[in-house]
Amino acid sequence: MTRHEISHTTLIAKATPRRTIHHAALLTTLLGATVAAALLLPSGPRAAWAQQTTARPITLLRAIEIAEAHKQGRAFEAERDEDSFTPAYKVSVAVGAQVHDVRIHAQTGAVIGARLDDDRPPQHKATLAAIVRAAEAKTSGRAVEAECDDDRFEARCEVRVVTTSGSAYDVLVDSQSGRVLKTRQRRKHDDDDD
Repeated sequence: MTRHEISHTTLIAKATPRRTIHHAALLTTLLGATVAAALLLPSGPRAAWAQQTTARPITLLRAIEIAEAHKQGRAFEAERDEDSFTPAYKVSVAVGAQVHDVRIHAQTGAVIGARLDDDRPPQHKATLAAIVRAAEAKTSGRAVEAECDDDRFEARCEVRVVTTSGSAYDVLVDSQSGRVLKTRQRRKHDDDDD
């Protein structure tokens, strides 16, 4: 490597999200648009999440456990937080009649923050962790989102699971018993509605 390439590599290694645009322009000049786009500019928030968390050690299940321990409450909803530059999970935890949204860093497991929400927590017997485990066991995949709803007619949770082959499933779980009710494989165009 030349001296210029070494200093450029060091510059890229120190990049922060705010510097990414500058570095993308610099890479485009030095390496060409195609290589720069492949290295720094994922397409859309889902691609950015995937790129940032390809080796994420924290699973959705672990994020639920961390949030519950942090607030000493019971989780009823968990999802990837795609509204942030930091790869994170957002977990809604009921503490009595209050709901707290807890953000968990997806790579370190650190609690990034928590705030009081005005939602009403659903009433369910099975823990969200048990519901996620049942969905993961049914599909042999890893959960990326889980949500429990309480309506007048039935209490159920929906868990989105992705397998190592890339298949995605929506798993419907009874929130009282923790029993899997229905599994549906998602098609590619299903994500267009989200």
